[in-house]
This record gives sequence, structure tokens and C-alpha cells, in this order.
Amino acid sequence: MQLQNSLSQSFLTNKIITTKQAEELGVSKTLMSRYVKSGLLERVEHGVYALPGSAYDDMYVLGERSSFIIFSHDTAL
Repeated sequence: MQLQNSLSQSFLTNKIITTKQAEELGVSKTLMSRYVKSGLLERVEHGVYALPGSAYDDMYVLGERSSFIIFSHDTAL
């Protein structure tokens, strides 16, 4: 099994992808789950995925999960 081409292309520019973004690329939640089970993707948090072993920013992941989050003071650096 290998990642769908549109999903692979997305990981060239982004370290993570959300379920919503994957669905916009035509990748179903079921297929995302299969990718995780086969080791092609890692579930970072609910609805957020990354390539196994890739480095990603926890604050960016948090920001992707909610449109209501505002970073300020020390977190805005």
C-alpha cells in the first residue's frame, strides 16, 4: 500500500494534514485509518496526521485543530 498521489503531494509542502484537508483531496477517513494501521501515516492528534518520524510543531498542530485559538505573548514568538 502507498499514499494516494494527492496526499503525497500535500506532504511535500506541509508537515501535517488534517482529516478535513485530506477529504478535500478526495481521501476518505477510512483510507486515512488504513494508512495509519499500515504505518504509512502517524496519528498526531484527533483528526491530525503526519508522516512517521517527521518533525512538526505542536503549536501549529494545535492551531490546525481549532479556528478559535489565538496565540499571544510568549506563544506568539
